[in-house]
Amino acid sequence: MGDLAKFLREIRQRPEVKNQFFDAKFLNNVGCVLERRGFEEARLFVWDSHFRGDLEKQAVTVLGILGEMEKVEPLKKNLAIGGHLIKNIGKVSR
Repeated sequence: MGDLAKFLREIRQRPEVKNQFFDAKFLNNVGCVLERRGFEEARLFVWDSHFRGDLEKQAVTVLGILGEMEKVEPLKKNLAIGGHLIKNIGKVSR
C-alpha cells in the first residue's frame, strides 16, 4: 500500500476526525494557504484560527492532520494534493 493510501486510511479511522464537523470555508482557506505557502504558513493560519471559539476543535484536529501530512513524502512534495485533501477532509472522514 502506498504512503498516500495508508495516510488516508489512518486519517479516516481517527475518532477526532470522524466525529468532527468541519466548516467548509475554514478547510478551503487552510487548503489554499497550504497549496500556496506550505506547511509552516498553513500551521500559522490554523493556529491563529484556534482562538476563535467556533473553530477551536476543528483547528486542533487540522493541526494534527497537517503534522501527519508532512511526514508523507508525496504530500510533502506536492502541496496541491495536500491542499486538496485538507479542503475535502470532511468528505474523506465520512
